[in-house]
Amino acid sequence: MSDDRVRTLERRWRASGSLEDEVEWIRERARCGQLELGLLGLSAHLGHPAARVALADLAPEEADSTGWLPGWREAAFEVLRPGFAPDRIWFPGNPWPRGHRLAELEWLGRFSPAKRTLFFQLHLRSEDYDGEVGPNGDGDHEVADEDVGDWHSPGVWSNYHACVLSASYWGAGGFAVGTEDDPFDFRSVGQVAYRIDSPPPEEWDERAFGVYLLGHDGVGDHRIVLTPLST
Repeated sequence: MSDDRVRTLERRWRASGSLEDEVEWIRERARCGQLELGLLGLSAHLGHPAARVALADLAPEEADSTGWLPGWREAAFEVLRPGFAPDRIWFPGNPWPRGHRLAELEWLGRFSPAKRTLFFQLHLRSEDYDGEVGPNGDGDHEVADEDVGDWHSPGVWSNYHACVLSASYWGAGGFAVGTEDDPFDFRSVGQVAYRIDSPPPEEWDERAFGVYLLGHDGVGDHRIVLTPLST
């Protein structure tokens, strides 16, 4: 029931765009374990309005802290701010060669005081698969030959609704980008390619990302490059 309530609150906020509805959605994500207080705290201290209100309600002692990641606020906000959204995601060989629009994309930072390590976390959700133009170039999502295998079947994809690829939704840890001995430097953006989970750990809870694609699946061997934007 908690997942259904989270989705309901999310839809309500996206329809209204109000601060109050966003705060309620964030609170519910935190209450049911979908959003760690550390991530909420980082967003709050980077200036996200709804995160600041929600954190004050859920963990006032964290909201009063002023020592989080000193000196990072101005630089980090532009890179880590929630809601940054590019256009599409593609799954090569599936019935939609033009890919699928993204409903959500958040690029977050999580600082672990115990490990003295900064982690980056990606969370994305696609729009519903069958919201795109059908494989025949029109609104028809059926194919003449249904014996094409799950990956090539529009009906199978539509049954699973949408993709979630996330390092935060199921509590995965993301990937380390900076330590006390080797700190992250924003000037390195665009110069470093991260190779993550290559090969993928056997235990799913040790992987940087979880995925819901055609049901709950596994994902690994990521190559991630951060590209600076001109201002």
